[in-house]
Amino acid sequence: MKDSTSKKSAPSAGSQPPPEKNGPTAPAPAGGGGPDAAAAQCRSAGPSAGAAPDSMQAETVALPVAEHQSLVARAQERDLYRQELLRTKADFENYVKRMARERLQGQEMALRGFIKELLPVLDNFDRALGGTDATVDSIRRGILIVRQMLMKAMEENGIERIDALGKLFDPMVHEAIAHEETTKFPPDTVSEVMQPGYIHRGALVRAAQVKVARAPSSHSTAGQSSVGQSTASQDPASQAPKQAGAH
Repeated sequence: MKDSTSKKSAPSAGSQPPPEKNGPTAPAPAGGGGPDAAAAQCRSAGPSAGAAPDSMQAETVALPVAEHQSLVARAQERDLYRQELLRTKADFENYVKRMARERLQGQEMALRGFIKELLPVLDNFDRALGGTDATVDSIRRGILIVRQMLMKAMEENGIERIDALGKLFDPMVHEAIAHEETTKFPPDTVSEVMQPGYIHRGALVRAAQVKVARAPSSHSTAGQSSVGQSTASQDPASQAPKQAGAH
């Protein structure tokens, strides 16, 4: 009995030891083997070396039908507003160009009308210069007639002469050239018009160059009185009655 037990327990030299029962074993794939198990193992292993990163891969998101239709409607509305904006912009640019062109044409027409009214004035000047038997009086009368025609043409086109003499100085229509001490006009009024000014339909064309009156100073008044007294004392006519009375 002892010999048989020792023979069973002693392993042979050429045999391999049996695997350990308590050691780690590879887990069996769920669902058994086959292609599905291999695909599951590939997916669990992670992305391959040649695959693109997650940030570069397009993600498809399923949207509800109502939300998709709403987005399509908004895109169509955006395109419609954009077309209307482009059309309005083009119309406005054409309007600006047309208004500039019409403004220029209006100015040219007004200028041609004014020139047409000035042509008779030029014709009268030519007639006056072409005469051979003209005298000073006839030339003067011709110039006055031409001036009247010119002033009439200017008035018909809204050009008026500024009435400045004796008026209170107005820096909006008057240009002060000098001050003049005088008693003929109140202070700060126009005492003399050096160059007339003109306005066109209320707008200033050229300011009138004027002299502004100023009250005489006390020194100049005293000097004028002393000059008057000395002149009277030296006048022989004023001394004649005194001499006659003395005799």
